[in-house]
Amino acid sequence: MSESAASENTKSFLEGLEPAGDVLHDTWCERMTEAMVQMNTRYGGPESYLRARFQGRADYVEWLEYLVHLVPTDCNHFEFDAETGGVSMDGLGQVVPKIFHLACFSYAKESSIKGPSENDTVRLIFQEILKDGFVTAGDPILLLLSDLAVESLDEEKLGIPWTAGVGRPILRPFSVGYYKGKTRVMTLMALLSMARDSSMDNYHDVHPKLLETLRCMHGHVIAAASKREQMLGNFKLSVRGSIRKAPNIMSLVSTAVSIHSCHTVCSVVCCCGPIMLSTWVTTIQKLRVHEPTLDVQELIRENNNRNSKAGQLLASKATAVKNIMELFDPSAVDAIVDYTVEVGHEHTPWSDDSLSSKKTLFKSQAGPVWQARGKVSKESNRVMATRKHVAEDKNFSLSPRAQCQVLRQISLSRALPEALRRKMDRHQTEAIAEEAAFVTTIVREVKALLPISDTLLQEEWTNKYISGDSGVLLEVQSAILQRGCATCRDLGTINAIMSHHAENVPVVSGGPATQMAQLEQETFDLKLKQLQYDLQCLRVAKAKRATWESQVYHAKLEFRVARYQESAKHAKNFMDQCCSIIHYNKPETLIHGMQNFQKHTLEKHALDLNSSVHCCKASTVFLNWSAPCTIKKGARSAQIAASQHVLACSDKSIGLLLQPEFTYKKNQLWMLENFAMKDLAAAGMSLDRSFILMFKEKVDARDNLRPLNYRGRILEGAISKVAARDHVFKNSPILRDGRTEVATQVSAKDLLVIETADDTNPDNCLSEDDPIQGGKKVEQIGCNACEKILNGILDGMQITGRASVFVIDLHMTVGNMFEAFVKLRSKFNFPIFYIGATDDEETLDWFKEHKTDWLARLLLNKDITIAGYSPGSDEIPADLLEKEPELPRLNLVTPTKELYPKIPPSLVQDLVVHAVNSGMTLGLHILLTPRCPPSREEWSTHAVHGEQFRKFLDSIVEEFGAEPTADEEAQKEDKTGADAVPKAGAVASKKRRTSSGLPTSNKRQKVEKSLSIEELGKGSLLVEVPMVNCKSGSMSLHIKIGNKPYIFNNGTGDASLKAGLILAGYGKAKFRFAGGESPEGDPEKEVQYKLTGPDDLVLHNGQLQTLGQVVDAQRSKVPVIKIAYHKLTDSPKDGVPGFFTVENTQTVWYSPVSGGAPVSEAAEAKATTAQTTAARLLPNVHWVTDCSAIVFSVKWLANGLFPVRAQPVLIADCDLGPGRALELCQATAK
Repeated sequence: MSESAASENTKSFLEGLEPAGDVLHDTWCERMTEAMVQMNTRYGGPESYLRARFQGRADYVEWLEYLVHLVPTDCNHFEFDAETGGVSMDGLGQVVPKIFHLACFSYAKESSIKGPSENDTVRLIFQEILKDGFVTAGDPILLLLSDLAVESLDEEKLGIPWTAGVGRPILRPFSVGYYKGKTRVMTLMALLSMARDSSMDNYHDVHPKLLETLRCMHGHVIAAASKREQMLGNFKLSVRGSIRKAPNIMSLVSTAVSIHSCHTVCSVVCCCGPIMLSTWVTTIQKLRVHEPTLDVQELIRENNNRNSKAGQLLASKATAVKNIMELFDPSAVDAIVDYTVEVGHEHTPWSDDSLSSKKTLFKSQAGPVWQARGKVSKESNRVMATRKHVAEDKNFSLSPRAQCQVLRQISLSRALPEALRRKMDRHQTEAIAEEAAFVTTIVREVKALLPISDTLLQEEWTNKYISGDSGVLLEVQSAILQRGCATCRDLGTINAIMSHHAENVPVVSGGPATQMAQLEQETFDLKLKQLQYDLQCLRVAKAKRATWESQVYHAKLEFRVARYQESAKHAKNFMDQCCSIIHYNKPETLIHGMQNFQKHTLEKHALDLNSSVHCCKASTVFLNWSAPCTIKKGARSAQIAASQHVLACSDKSIGLLLQPEFTYKKNQLWMLENFAMKDLAAAGMSLDRSFILMFKEKVDARDNLRPLNYRGRILEGAISKVAARDHVFKNSPILRDGRTEVATQVSAKDLLVIETADDTNPDNCLSEDDPIQGGKKVEQIGCNACEKILNGILDGMQITGRASVFVIDLHMTVGNMFEAFVKLRSKFNFPIFYIGATDDEETLDWFKEHKTDWLARLLLNKDITIAGYSPGSDEIPADLLEKEPELPRLNLVTPTKELYPKIPPSLVQDLVVHAVNSGMTLGLHILLTPRCPPSREEWSTHAVHGEQFRKFLDSIVEEFGAEPTADEEAQKEDKTGADAVPKAGAVASKKRRTSSGLPTSNKRQKVEKSLSIEELGKGSLLVEVPMVNCKSGSMSLHIKIGNKPYIFNNGTGDASLKAGLILAGYGKAKFRFAGGESPEGDPEKEVQYKLTGPDDLVLHNGQLQTLGQVVDAQRSKVPVIKIAYHKLTDSPKDGVPGFFTVENTQTVWYSPVSGGAPVSEAAEAKATTAQTTAARLLPNVHWVTDCSAIVFSVKWLANGLFPVRAQPVLIADCDLGPGRALELCQATAK
């Protein structure tokens, strides 16, 4: 192409930009911006554009004339002296900058040690020039005087349109180089050239400021010692720039390549776009032109010594630069830098970490062949980089069947906005490197076998891999994944190339039958390989899903734990602020506690501070004396004194008394009531008015202890200073009507027990007996009844000002009144506070733990609200959870929901037809229908593929298990009748599992074998223990000589025994620590409380369950779990994200108080023994059998899971006919 033609070609993209007339500044800026974008797109930047625009002497002559006309040489004092003195970098501040004419600046590639800048940097500088002109007064250009020329050696030199001083050498046009500022000048010259070519250079009208700055371009001539000094000084200045970016690893590598070769390395123009180098790469490439022996490591070290941390090359970035310079092929570097310059380093997929990888060996156990294929070479680097580059080209379309994660990520990166693009990590880069190494090695293997041309292999193999051909990708990735490619012919694409183009190899032509057999064999081998590939994909998918399920489960659990802890924190804060629980041992302690809390609360909440303390509060005293036998004498006296104090100190106080309703002694109820009335009256309280607490009906008809009407008295001060019509409680319904609203009686199962246990003290353990009897049962009126009482006394109160109400519960027991206070406090429009009192320390500790936990649960469930706390969402937001991994794209297998490899029926039919034609019917039938396999004899009759298919099938069943569901035909056959025999392939349904992966029910064993009375023998009976807890028939536990226990059916009908049946008890026992001063436990007589994991059996609420079931059920209510004397650690495993381990932290033994000797040594043993103590008659080892075990009963408290007692328990179901027995010592369970 001629110079004139090339020049005209560079103007073509400016067509349509010419103005119709005078153009305003804004319109001119818009047109120039459009031209700049097109310039970057077509040429890659201003430097490449200028070199393409001005290619010969004629272009420069014309351009020189234009620049001199635009900026006359006499319009300013320009520096044209070619030997003007240079200054050092340290002396810049002491020298006045000189003014240079814009025709002096060079456009040559050698004018600067740095290469072209990134397009985004050009864009920012371009916008600055359009806005303020080319301002250099505050930021002079740093220049280098050189002998650069635009003419070739055989051409006449350009004329010099200016003069210098007398006898001084003259500066030639286009000869000044750059130390710092090349991008700025090149961008300016590109702007001027495009404006001239589009006839938009009327600067007087559109941009007078630009014309003014062009006539005053300031610069310093730098005296640089060497090219290396130029490079390091340039980089140091770049770090300080605000627009210009600090050098990245791309520009460093390019410069090093230039120094290594004694000539300038030209980039190879790929299909992905124009060539562009960037900071570090381009600079080192050019530096190596002048220093061929350049040591990159030494250069990096010198740069780090000169710069601050921001400009240093450290860690992975330094390693990446060194790797690229020493290991990467130049064309691969060009491909990487090309895309880097186009979109900017921040938006490329190559990170410092990925480029710093030194992986050169494919780690496998397949032998030397695969080691050679996995080694990364410079050629494979080029293929890898080219493939990435092509994948990111805007015109490239990645096949949806491609399995390579890296190519998918890179192609999606192009489609996304720049802000959403992400870097590629080390593992993804190494995966592409391994694939590229495999591709290039296969080319060498093929050429070693057949003389196939490089062009053909490049088009049919390498280029298809680079462009992401789905077939080639599948072959490459399958071969790498399975290590099954022993020879290059195992690859379908390579085999086709070799078969089609191996004309020089003699081929023995067989008959049609032979060719058909070979074709069928290859078809079948392909299907088998695809199945193997699908299985491997499912293995990976199952592992990913297991990891995802574990992450999601624990994320949800942590979210629930955080919510619970936050609610518990606010619950505790609520109890500290609005409640006071007082423990007293004498009346003075109780009274002072109430006074202090009331005074502190009134001051804190600023309730009627101008009034006296007694006038700004109303108090309601509640005395629950329905069961006087549960109240100690000292506590009773303290409660009377406290009631007297409250009622005497304020006319706004009132009391409520529940009269005695229970006594253990007959005919003593009236006497107890009379004593109570006398004591209260003697303390100065009026009991003239009464009320009734009414219950709707009895929840248990057998309950004769609790009446439906609890009688009560209204307590008032004996001397009232306020008239009845002015009393604040005058409109209370309970005073007006003499009764409460009808309440609901609390059921027996909902009665609370004050249970305290401490895992630091085994003596403080749970009681084995049921304490909810007698007075303790009567005095528990329930939360609903207390709500009726509070409503009856507080509704209609006449309160003015900022007054408050204190509910004083002097006998709080299990806290029924506290629960009513919590639920009703938001109903009233005045502040209400609670004071509870007890004389028992265990009750105090239990109350604080239990009620804090109870209150926290109410807050979580949003049943109540308190100021300053909102529980938020019940479930963790979906955007905080990991997304479920997508199922892999498979070839043949259709995975089930549980990722079981299931072969579709259509494939079965196709392959069976193929097998019939090829004589392989039997083997394929066995492979593809594993649920109905033929016998081993039939399988072994297959002459060719029987063994291979059997191993393949066995591997599937062994790894994935039998097919989880039966086909429709098998299901129909199973339902034909009650006597139908299930098919051999049918599999029982799996246990139901929660999100934790733990089963919701444990697998029950069934004992089938039992003994008749003749087999058992009538003699040798030592002890007979009636099993009173067995509701099925007349059962007894027999102990014979030799310590052999049996369960015997004495009745006349069949008995059905269920797992969880308690066989015997140890009687009175206690827990104790072992170690230290305490003796070690005796396993023959004592039982150690030691849990190991979720599979341990326990009795909870009378049901035999695994520890995992108990913990999982509790976690659905309270996510924070503790187990007494143990440490629970979450340890998720495949398919069970909720799996945990339990470590014993204290050695605790359950020790019977007496007994434990074997029957043969117990002289006091009788013919019959109570079932509650029968466990002591045998050594513990005799209770541990295939169908029985010693199991602990456990119970949840507010501070964790605690043991209650140990007992031998039946762990298998058993049906016993009349007169038959079950021997516990023999292995009878199936």
